[in-house]
Amino acid sequence: MIAYVKKNPNTVRYSTSGVGTSMHLIMEYIGMRENLKWIHVPFTGGTEAV
Repeated sequence: MIAYVKKNPNTVRYSTSGVGTSMHLIMEYIGMRENLKWIHVPFTGGTEAV
């Protein structure tokens, strides 16, 4: 997945149950560590994100 995101910047989206949630922070950390350009799509709850 990381290789795909690097080859296709700003085309991959990931959803979380909201800004600042643990999943959002983990994905941001991975993105910063691996220098990934992807798009966060926040929802207002876990059910909507799934």
